[in-house]
Amino acid sequence: MFENKVVVFDVSSSIALFRKPYTTTSSVSYMIPPPTTVAGLIAAVLGFDNGASEKGYFAKYWNKLKGCQIALRILNPVRWFRTAINLQKTKDPQKSPRIQVKHQFLKEPKYRIYFKGPISEKLEEHLKNQRYVFTPYLGVAYALANIEYIGTFEEKDVEEQETFVHSVVPKQDAYIDFSKTPYVHKDIFPFEMDAERTITKTVNVFYTTTPKLSIYITNGLDIGVKEIGNERIVWFDEW
Repeated sequence: MFENKVVVFDVSSSIALFRKPYTTTSSVSYMIPPPTTVAGLIAAVLGFDNGASEKGYFAKYWNKLKGCQIALRILNPVRWFRTAINLQKTKDPQKSPRIQVKHQFLKEPKYRIYFKGPISEKLEEHLKNQRYVFTPYLGVAYALANIEYIGTFEEKDVEEQETFVHSVVPKQDAYIDFSKTPYVHKDIFPFEMDAERTITKTVNVFYTTTPKLSIYITNGLDIGVKEIGNERIVWFDEW
């Protein structure tokens, strides 16, 4: 029944922080949620155990996401705000009980997530009934996520080489017409982890931070542009 069916839902929050791993004294965010963040969000909705009772850093839910794919669309313009957060120092509270750490937050982010894979039917059921086993959030626990189920759609091939794409484009070999898409960002994101939360694969992603500007691709057939409802997307690779 769910062959070639795509589950679509929106996630939003008042704030989000997808921390870049190389930052130290301040927390700097990616502009969009990396695939690893989306994986954690889906695992929270479905209640996949991460194994933290054994070791705090475990991420065993990855074993249940094998063979799944996502695509991602930015719905709200990317906006920032920066602030300092008071944190309590627990290792040696007598020396300095409080410290202030600068954080870079996304303001009122909203994204559309497209999902297909062996657990699609289960995900659809949870989203329809608004049944989230663990609390979903966007990057940090205090950025609680609002989830809205959009629907389940059939996937169709796009038979055009030149086409607009509404989603981010996670393909290194995508040919972009910059005369029709003047503002394009490119970044490297963590794509996949193992059960011990070690990054095993990264991915290059092209995207525009202004939702009204779609990305114009000139090799759509080569990179596999698909049509979901009235939207055209490019899938990330399978986990």
